[in-house]
Amino acid sequence: MSIRGTMPDGLKPQLTLSFNPWSEKSWLKSRFFDVESPQIFTLTTTYKCNEWLTDEDLFTFEEMERNNPRRYQIEGLGLWGISEGLIYSNFEVQEFDYREILINRDCFATYGLDFGFTDPTAFIGVVISEETKELFIFCEWYQSNVTNNEIAKAIKRIGLKREKIYCDSAEPKSIEELKKLGINAVACSKGVDSVRYGIQKIQNYKIIIHPECENYYHEITNYIWKKDRNGKTTNEPEHEFSHLQDALRYALADVKPPMQIHANNLKLLRGQRFIIQH
Repeated sequence: MSIRGTMPDGLKPQLTLSFNPWSEKSWLKSRFFDVESPQIFTLTTTYKCNEWLTDEDLFTFEEMERNNPRRYQIEGLGLWGISEGLIYSNFEVQEFDYREILINRDCFATYGLDFGFTDPTAFIGVVISEETKELFIFCEWYQSNVTNNEIAKAIKRIGLKREKIYCDSAEPKSIEELKKLGINAVACSKGVDSVRYGIQKIQNYKIIIHPECENYYHEITNYIWKKDRNGKTTNEPEHEFSHLQDALRYALADVKPPMQIHANNLKLLRGQRFIIQH
């Protein structure tokens, strides 16, 4: 409202929004693309409009069209879409303060880390409510080409000290290095079919994603079941958008709710020295 009016030479003020569309659940689609208004002009540009792309750049999109047509529809052609065969569907983006949730509900926090280098290293923080069967994704760290020293610094910047970080047990050397750097890194349990079991466990919850966790939202809306050569869905997830999803599985693999000491039981503890170890 504050920029309305007429400018010199009869020009009218305008607001230009430029973004990369991909999720049909985005508010931008319903606000600007699903309505007809003489005051709104929309335009979709793609790599085909970019005259500065090299032959190598063009080959990347041609290869994507052949090998990953779902991704090409979104990233290549700029079409709205949501991945077919989503592994998790019960999720939403919502503002929340995880500290208030921890205080006001019977909840606890846990953390997971998936190692990578060329692939992103993915760290996640989640509050679990067993009472309401909800997972609150409240923090993330997502970075490629980082060393264990950089990972440790990032975790410390988040503010974690002695909290357990559940890590991929396939990386014992990295776990030991993080321990020496002051991170309470532990290997999560892995057994037969641990990936599918972990996914089934998470599917029992509703996932609430803080708006600042953009990488997690991007992954969960593209985390799908792999298809075989005949186009049939398998029970194995695609790897491409699995990094924070794996970190979440690690975070939930071994954790148990912390022991609750109720007020009516305190009289039994007077005069006693005790240690509670989780």
